[in-house]
Amino acid sequence: MVEHHCGNMLRRLKSAGLVEEVAGGSVTSITKLVKDCKERIANREARQVPLPSSTKGSSAARGSSSFVSYGDYTRAPTTAAEGKKRRAVGGAIEKSFQNESREECNGEIARMFYTSGLSFNLARNPHYRNSYFRVSTLSGYVPPGYNAIRTTLLANERKNLENQLMPLKFAWRDKGVSICSDGWSDAQRRPLINVIAVCESGPMMLKAVNCEGEYKDHQLIANLFIDSIKQVSYENVVQVVTDNAHVCSKVGALIAIMFSDHCNLKLLSVALTKFASTFIMLKRFKTIKNGLQQMVISTKWDDYRENDYRKAGRVKEMLLDDLMWDNIDHILSFTEPIYEMIKKADTDKPCLHLVYEWWDSMMEQVKKAIYRKEMKQIYEKSSFWDAVHKILLSHWSKDNTPLHCLAHSLNPNLEWLDEDSHRVAPHKDLDVTREKKNCFLRYFTNEDDRRNANIEYDNFSVYARVWKWRCDER
Repeated sequence: MVEHHCGNMLRRLKSAGLVEEVAGGSVTSITKLVKDCKERIANREARQVPLPSSTKGSSAARGSSSFVSYGDYTRAPTTAAEGKKRRAVGGAIEKSFQNESREECNGEIARMFYTSGLSFNLARNPHYRNSYFRVSTLSGYVPPGYNAIRTTLLANERKNLENQLMPLKFAWRDKGVSICSDGWSDAQRRPLINVIAVCESGPMMLKAVNCEGEYKDHQLIANLFIDSIKQVSYENVVQVVTDNAHVCSKVGALIAIMFSDHCNLKLLSVALTKFASTFIMLKRFKTIKNGLQQMVISTKWDDYRENDYRKAGRVKEMLLDDLMWDNIDHILSFTEPIYEMIKKADTDKPCLHLVYEWWDSMMEQVKKAIYRKEMKQIYEKSSFWDAVHKILLSHWSKDNTPLHCLAHSLNPNLEWLDEDSHRVAPHKDLDVTREKKNCFLRYFTNEDDRRNANIEYDNFSVYARVWKWRCDER
């Protein structure tokens, strides 16, 4: 048939003057060329690769090129008697358990993973298994196609999730919400920033941003927080929680400027300590006193009263009470010297020789503040000062070491002595002398070395007194 068509084509070409002579072998060569072209076209078409089944395919499967059993390609040829015996023994059992169909189904699912580049972790997804359980109950079910998954089904899933989150969002207005954020890196080393809305009803992920290729400055993070605050509605936001990085401090300042209703109405988030946190919070209350009072007399405070009118009324009464603010002033007056002394001691600079002086000056300032509030003379008795003095002495006795007194005795501070007429020089102070002696006993175990150290100390004290006398003459 092919040679007949090729001969006719060549004769037409010759009659048309396109081909002058038709050689005897021309038809055969052209026929071979046509066959080669058809074979190449057939080889380019996608061929069905057989599934890796370990059992012999059924008659239907063997009749179809799409379901050629892998065993047909690898199993050694058997005789007719062996085949009949094997079918007689295992055919009924295999048929009842549908082993071949199960293997073919497993092969199709596995090939879907391999050809699509899907992660093997997808097999651990509970929805992966549930989908097949549901399909097994539906006869003739056809899975959704490409367009359905990316359009209709995607929109339905989004709407369903939003409906499930609505009760959580409704709680934001009544209970308030905290915006929490932190940065981390995933397994691919991509820098990610998570933003979560947290309230009493539970947390909700707002967004996870990939900052790869971006410079994470305060402006970028601030824009991320601002978008999240707008998504939650800034009336519902109680606080924004981040880490203590320097860039986050600038972010907090930018957000506070944009969303503060009352000027400077921002309380500090202070880590709990035995003393400093209370002082810092009271000092902050004093700083934003006007803002707090404006808040409770504003119209928005009436909206808060609807949720808990008793608590709102109590807060308003306290913030407008002058006696409460007087008590805060009094507490700050006698606790600030303690706080300042702790701050000065919390440093990397050498200050061991100054600790004794700081403690002594601090206790005097605390006493003056208490007596000033009680309107008493400094020599009168005060039960409140006695209680405070007892607490301060217990802390000094617990934290102080002989080395503090020795360092103080080697640091003659004339200004410190002149501040109070009741103060005495270190070499005349019995407590300092006793602790200095204990320190020498511990450091100089040899009696001769200890005697030389005492002589050097006495000479130092004499020179210090002479130097003070000359300074006084000037």
